Amino acid sequence: MDNKLASFFAAGTDPKTGWLGADSATSVKINDNHYIWLWGDTLVGNLSQSGDRVLKEMPRNSIGVIGGLDPQTRLPISMPQFFISGTNANHTEGFFTPPMNDAKGGLIWPTAAFSIGGNLFVLGTRVVEISGAAFGFEIVGSDLIRVDNPNNDPWQWNIEQVSLPFTSSKLYWATAALVDSNSDYIYLYGAATRNNQSDTVNTIARISTKSAAMDLVNWVHGLEIFAVDHQGGSSSWLRFSEQSQGNIVPAAVASPAISETSVFF
Repeated sequence: MDNKLASFFAAGTDPKTGWLGADSATSVKINDNHYIWLWGDTLVGNLSQSGDRVLKEMPRNSIGVIGGLDPQTRLPISMPQFFISGTNANHTEGFFTPPMNDAKGGLIWPTAAFSIGGNLFVLGTRVVEISGAAFGFEIVGSDLIRVDNPNNDPWQWNIEQVSLPFTSSKLYWATAALVDSNSDYIYLYGAATRNNQSDTVNTIARISTKSAAMDLVNWVHGLEIFAVDHQGGSSSWLRFSEQSQGNIVPAAVASPAISETSVFF
């Protein structure tokens, strides 16, 4: 672990917000002077005189903004600004929440992000808390969030959000994301359960960057998945649709599945 870098995110570095730490970290460069960090479950409170964390709240996600990196050390030039929000009184839901009146409900963990054309895109894992489920929660799908003004203060962000089509506990796209400028595609890495609960693999989908500025709902319906149809044959890119979803089997790019990772090209 880089102790110098870790010191920028140490508990108590921002007593104003009470940010004490978080999990599921992902970061994205908007430009040379603007980096955004996204976290899942976030500890909010204060430090005792002995340095122990005194937890008051746990929002389900939070944001950090860094103004730039030192060209020599590649460390942040200033301490991050933290942003913690929520729609309920205790701010436990987080900065990103499911769309209102969405039947799935639940909460959102931001697990991957990328930037195209000055827009910030966030992949969020949609989770519902279920008593008796493994770890007390169950994944029910994936959301794609677009912010068209990420250079602004997060309180001023224009947030557009949509559930990725045909995602569920058995198929979700939130493991990693990679923008390939050579092919004009964004590759989304996810996890799929095939045939039975023990056959869980990492799989991959892609979507064109050329239409990233269009209506978000129409854009995500252009998603293609690397899969094999039930007719057999080799894996290929297949358009996922209401008609095809029961007839194709996601191809494995890694097995067993990894829930969170980074991909470099």
